[in-house]
Amino acid sequence: MRHVSCALCGSDDAERVLEKDGWRIVRCRGCGLGYVDPAPDPADVARFYDESGFYEERYSRKRAAKLRNSSRNVAAVERALGRVLPRRLLDVGCGCGFVVRAAADRGWEARGVDLCSWEVEYARRELAVEAEVRPFPGSSLPAGSFSAVTMYDVLEHMPDPAAGLAEAFSLLRPGGVLVAAVPDFGHPAARRGAAWDGY
Repeated sequence: MRHVSCALCGSDDAERVLEKDGWRIVRCRGCGLGYVDPAPDPADVARFYDESGFYEERYSRKRAAKLRNSSRNVAAVERALGRVLPRRLLDVGCGCGFVVRAAADRGWEARGVDLCSWEVEYARRELAVEAEVRPFPGSSLPAGSFSAVTMYDVLEHMPDPAAGLAEAFSLLRPGGVLVAAVPDFGHPAARRGAAWDGY
């Protein structure tokens, strides 16, 4: 664990927002970015995400709802994209592969990348999707190869979200779209701290 400054604006002035699962989440007073401080070492992050029991049970229980929600998300990507073809989607931080499955079901050539090996295995085994363990940023995927890149609830986990966004943009074809979602500190449930499921 090491102290970190804001990856967006470089400020060292942050306020504690909440603590969840032993991680202290702060918000930069300069730009409002939320991040974990002190930052965990990459090995600690890998261990945290590779503990499959709780999450696999949780995802299995919510599978149908997650697939419905993912299909709505992909439909929104389609509306934003218009008629750009071919429809190739990369889901960064794909987790258990719900967005990848929904995109494939809607006719996309879709794949996902994630750091968590058990989630990638779940995606392959349970949802029969193309998913692989691959760092991001640092994926070494070919530039300009996707018409859509999605990043649902992943930027807040990156040590350098600006580098993650830059790589995502580099992977887009002309006219492609990047869709990202992050937790909302303004949500009333966020003020309840550990009970908030948004982080």
